[in-house]
Formats: sequence, structure tokens, C-alpha cells
Amino acid sequence: MQARTAVIVYNEVPPDALPDERDILDQVSLVENTLRELGYRSIRLPVGLDLSRFLSQLRQISPDIIVNLTESICNRGELLFLPPAIMEAFHFAFTGSPADALFLTTNKPLAKKWMQFNGIATPAWYAASETLLLDPSRTYVAKPAREDGSAGFDEDCVFSGKDFPSFCEKYKAKLP
Repeated sequence: MQARTAVIVYNEVPPDALPDERDILDQVSLVENTLRELGYRSIRLPVGLDLSRFLSQLRQISPDIIVNLTESICNRGELLFLPPAIMEAFHFAFTGSPADALFLTTNKPLAKKWMQFNGIATPAWYAASETLLLDPSRTYVAKPAREDGSAGFDEDCVFSGKDFPSFCEKYKAKLP
């Protein structure tokens, strides 16, 4: 009897990747070991922007299951939904969240609008295009709209509404 096949999908890791980008390879190794213990043959499949190639490889392998460990595409969290969208559209069985959940949750402004629409309380917020609405007497936290969790978040992201122009000047490279 031939072992069942599992494909481990993860984001491509460039040779010059930072340590936090390379840690996905440790996760892949851990999953490989677990799959081996469960009797699966595993195949690593990094994914980037060439989604046609990705689909072609999946079709060629025809796995029993896909373990989706993708954290980003080209280091962009907002593209995280693409591998699951491909896998869903072509009826591959995979682990992890569906494309629509990832699309919604990797876009903070859209997620906040969705929560408000559904009656879920969420703190007031402003998009970068709405800075004229900032109250000079209040304190704000600047977070990337499309980064996972609090990536890049530190004490320098807290600013007073009256200091917003100087905040922008200091951090314009970080702003969208």
C-alpha cells in the first residue's frame, strides 16, 4: 500500500530573508516530521506570485491533503488569501482558514467595518486618508492596515493628535 501524500504549502523564502521570515522553514520541518509519524509522504511546495505554476504543481502532485502554512506572499500579508482561494476553486482539501476569512481578517479596516455592520463593538479608528478627523487632544495608535497582528508595532506608533504632522514626517516611510 502506497503512503498517502500531503503537500506542505508555505511562503517562498528568499535567500536574504530575515530570521523571522525564515522561521516558516522550522514550522515546515515540524509538520514534515509529524506527517511522517502519521504515515504520510510529504512534499514541500513554496508559493509566491506565480499562481499558475502553483496550481499546476498541485494538479501534478494530486495530494490527499494540503497543509497550508502560508504566512504571506512576497512578504505581503494582504495576499495571504491567494493560496486558499486557488485550493478552494479547484477543490483541493486543505487545512487552515478559507480564503474569505483570510481576506477579511488581513485587512483591518474591512474587518472593522464588517464588525460594525454586524453590531460588534470596536474602538473608533481612522484610515490614513481620514487624518483631518483626528482630535488634537486625543492619543492615537498607528498600525499597518494590512499586517498580521501587530507587526512593526512599538511605542513609537503612539502619538498625540496635535503631533500627527511631525509623526508623519518621522515615519512617512512606514505609512501606506
